[in-house]
Amino acid sequence: MNYQDELEKFGMKVGYESLLVRKDIVTDEKVKEKCKVDTSNYGKNYACPPFSPVITQFKKRNIFVYLLYIQGKEVEKWDLLTKLIFDYGKKLEKELAGICLIAGPCKLCKSCKAETAETCPFPQERRYSFTGVGLDTEKLNKILRRKIVWDNRYISAVGGCLTDKEGVD
Repeated sequence: MNYQDELEKFGMKVGYESLLVRKDIVTDEKVKEKCKVDTSNYGKNYACPPFSPVITQFKKRNIFVYLLYIQGKEVEKWDLLTKLIFDYGKKLEKELAGICLIAGPCKLCKSCKAETAETCPFPQERRYSFTGVGLDTEKLNKILRRKIVWDNRYISAVGGCLTDKEGVD
């Protein structure tokens, strides 16, 4: 799917920012606790707490963080944006010899098997939530000098790819 063409049909444009940082700079495992209050996915999605691992379990030192945003009239394309974050992350995994983290819960299944205590049918394809593993978007906002927001004309989402690379082209 060509996302830019899809978005242009709706009079929208996509923007992008990225940076490579040490993962400890944006780590705060207390943000996992916010998931209990701030989302309806807590305990209902294998990509989110309490099922998601803590960021320190991933041995990669750095994270290539990417912020994508959509601007336009009547922005209600969160699902499209999170799919774009996931697809881009999967491509980055190959380039950076890493593992991606996604915006929001895993959406590989229409309804996550965690809700019925069944085994995940896609454990190799599943990726974990950026905040669900303990990465703090507020710390990231300060570094990027941009707020991750949602309103009726602008939405943004963040993803990342854990890597040991020291530089990214």
